[in-house]
Amino acid sequence: MKSAYKRPLAGFVALTLAASSLAGCAGGPGGGINSGTELAAVPGDPCSQQRYDFGRSQTYFTDKVLTGVVTGGAIGAGTGALIGGLSGGWQGAGTGALVGLAVGGVAGGVSSYYSTMSERYQDQATLAEAINSDLTREVQETDRVTATFARLRECRLAQARNIRQQVRAGAMTRAIAREQLIFERDRFQEELALADRYQIAMQKRDQEFQSAAQSLNQAPEASAGSASRPRNAAAASPNRKVVVAATETVPEKRNAFASSVASAKTQTQAAFNVDDLATS
Repeated sequence: MKSAYKRPLAGFVALTLAASSLAGCAGGPGGGINSGTELAAVPGDPCSQQRYDFGRSQTYFTDKVLTGVVTGGAIGAGTGALIGGLSGGWQGAGTGALVGLAVGGVAGGVSSYYSTMSERYQDQATLAEAINSDLTREVQETDRVTATFARLRECRLAQARNIRQQVRAGAMTRAIAREQLIFERDRFQEELALADRYQIAMQKRDQEFQSAAQSLNQAPEASAGSASRPRNAAAASPNRKVVVAATETVPEKRNAFASSVASAKTQTQAAFNVDDLATS
């Protein structure tokens, strides 16, 4: 009796622990994945406004995307834990929870957006318009963060150029120049780290939108009557707009941001090199 009782209990405990762990990873403002993403204002920073503008995008790109991962991961962990617990006690529950956590997390992250939207909007045309609205916002926010990053990058690089010019003109000692370059370099490293987190979030959101586009296209209401619809009308239909935006426009915008970040990382190697001040 004792072992029979302990197995369901093991599954329940493993479910609780796994779900709590995953929720901690996703977190909310001030915890989990969002911890450390704040770009704190630094006294004397000449690029403080550009830094603030770039940091504002974290609310959009890091707070919303992981809701489905928590839900899917918790369900997956629970299923794995219960199966493992019933078959192998505590050890089986733990192993099952970890497997379920991984599978459920991926499935939940990719499918939760469409599931939520389809429950909210029963009519397919309204659903497509709502997804299109979200995709339009995604494009706007990606354009915005690309622009704010470009201004921030230019500010940091301009500061580095100015420091080097002052050294060459004899208006600044190399010791002071070194300190200032290190300051600019360290701040930009923080900003590049946040840019990398933005990219991870963008990739996850891309997957959600593409999954939604595929599901929308396969829905009965979407396929019904599509053969009789004129080609030019189909091309401009809400479903078609979702597919184009999700599979072409949004990935292109994300790739543009990624290219900008990669270029900035290359530029920083020379711009903030403190060892070549003597020959600048």
